Amino acid sequence: MTTFVPSQNSAIAVTNALLTTSPPHVSLDEALCVMRSHFGGAQEIKALSGERDRNFMVRSDAGRCLTLKFINHAESTAEIAMQVAVLKHFAEHHFEREVPVHIPSSLTSQDWLDIKLSDGAVRVRAYSYLDGSPGSQLKAEPEVWRDIGRATAQLTCAMQPFTHVGAHRPFLWDVTQLPLLKPMLSVIEQPALHDAVQRFMQRFEQQIQPLIQTLPQQVIHNDLSPSNMLSCAEGRRVVGVLDFGDMVYAPRIAELAVAASYQMSRGENPLAVLDAVMAGYGEILELTEQERTAVVDLVMARLVQRIVITSWRAAQFPANSTYILRSRSEAEALFKQLMTFWEPSRTGAEQR
Repeated sequence: MTTFVPSQNSAIAVTNALLTTSPPHVSLDEALCVMRSHFGGAQEIKALSGERDRNFMVRSDAGRCLTLKFINHAESTAEIAMQVAVLKHFAEHHFEREVPVHIPSSLTSQDWLDIKLSDGAVRVRAYSYLDGSPGSQLKAEPEVWRDIGRATAQLTCAMQPFTHVGAHRPFLWDVTQLPLLKPMLSVIEQPALHDAVQRFMQRFEQQIQPLIQTLPQQVIHNDLSPSNMLSCAEGRRVVGVLDFGDMVYAPRIAELAVAASYQMSRGENPLAVLDAVMAGYGEILELTEQERTAVVDLVMARLVQRIVITSWRAAQFPANSTYILRSRSEAEALFKQLMTFWEPSRTGAEQR
């Protein structure tokens, strides 16, 4: 595999160290000690999966379940503060689905702690653990896709008043910053796919990026994948939203495009899935004509991100490659399928 290694002075290395730094090394015993010292006694502890941080589920002596997050060393103070602030925001603003509740230290009342462990200093924070079925259990049905659209719009409404300086950051997972990935395209080994992605990125930079900058903007969750949603037991409704670590200030319609991009490969007709998600969204928030025009472009942009970034990160962290690459093949197949009509439609628009 051809591996892209960013130089120390590149924008990718400077602004996205978070995606290239391994999670902190924390043992179960160390996590248990931190829990008992700062958040109360513990009856049970287990490690959770994660790409950037080291996470544990802990059941306290009082029976409360919480997530103990040992934060990636590259995450800035502004980014940590933003993730704490948004959970506090939800405590005061209505949202129809569940989100975690921020839990400060019971010893010091601090929002996060600086802890010294055997592998060095690390920051840690805690929030309630939401129990439920994973979003991957949501059924591939039109009414479920509409509910995902409704949940996305409700989340957009709930987050609309939220602002934070940490959201204004260069970030590889921000679809509006897709051109940042151009130096990384060497990770795509298939020539035909490489050329198709390159053509898309060129048109994105020339035609799409200027348009989306004019759309309504706000802080968005930016990663409504099945991994970050909880399903009811029957698989017919989104009951919770997790992990606000990818928040950015971006066009609000990008939230819908990202959510839809993870669902569109689950139906025989990807565009019918997109229509269902958009229909549910439209029950809560009216889409402007410009937003409707941009949705497919932003879906395609997220698919390119999933192809390029996951390939790059899997090469850097082979021990975690199965988790990192869990949706790459799906994204690749959907991108190829959508390109068959997207490219001719864009070419036709240019000629008119």
